Amino acid sequence: PGSAGLLADAMGVADMSLQELASRADGLVLAVPALAMADIVTALPAPLPVLVEMPMGDVGSYPGPVMTGANLLHSALAKKALRAIADLGDVHHLALRGRALRRPDADDLLNQPFAGAWPVILAAAGAAVTAVRADIEPTAANIELELADGRRVSASLHWVDTEHAARTEIEAAASTGVVSCELWPTPGLELDGTAVATTDEHPLVTLGFIEQMRRFASLCSGRGDAWPPGSVGLGVHHLTAAART
Repeated sequence: PGSAGLLADAMGVADMSLQELASRADGLVLAVPALAMADIVTALPAPLPVLVEMPMGDVGSYPGPVMTGANLLHSALAKKALRAIADLGDVHHLALRGRALRRPDADDLLNQPFAGAWPVILAAAGAAVTAVRADIEPTAANIELELADGRRVSASLHWVDTEHAARTEIEAAASTGVVSCELWPTPGLELDGTAVATTDEHPLVTLGFIEQMRRFASLCSGRGDAWPPGSVGLGVHHLTAAART
C-alpha cells in the first residue's frame, strides 16, 4: 500500500486493485513473497493462468493453470547441459555449487538467490527426492538429497562479500565423462574440461527469461501448456522447507 501508487505514477501506468487487474488480464505474473502467495490466489476472481515466481508459496488449491517461474529451464544453454548430463548415462556425482553476494533483501540462502538453480539440478537428477539432510550456518548451507534410485545430490551454498566472487554452477560426472555448466554470472558449458558452449546474448535471453514469457503468453492464449508446472515450484518449496527442519 502506498508504494504501488508511487511506482505507478513514476512509470505512467494504472494502479489497480487485484480484482480490477484480473478482470482485464489474460494471465498474471505473481511476484510476491511466498507467505503471501496463498492469499493472492485465493483472492483471484477467476482461474486465470498464473506464472509464479520462485520461491513459490502454497498454490496447491488454485483451480487455474499454474506455471513455475523457473527461467533457467527455458535457457537454451541449460537445456544443452541437461541433455549432456543425460547422455553421460550412469551419473554417480551430481552437485550444485553457489556463491552469492548477500544483499539487504536476501537473507534466505536456500531460496534467494539460488531459487532458480534448484529446478535445474532436480531436472538433472531425473529421480524423485526421498530424503533431505542439511547443515545450515549463518553464511553457508550444505545440503544432501537422497534420490529414489539411491543416488545422492549435493548442494553447497555460500554468502560472499563481493559480487566478483558470485558464481552458480552444476557439475555431473559418470564413468563416461564430466559435464560442468556455469549458470551465473556468465553462462557456459564444459565437457571434460573443454568449453563447448558460451554465449554473448543479452542476459534476458541467455538466462531464459524471454523464452519463459513466450511460453507463458502461449499458455494465456490457449496455445500451450503450463511448463514447468506448478508442481515443480511446490517441490522446491517442500525441499527447502525440509532442509530447514
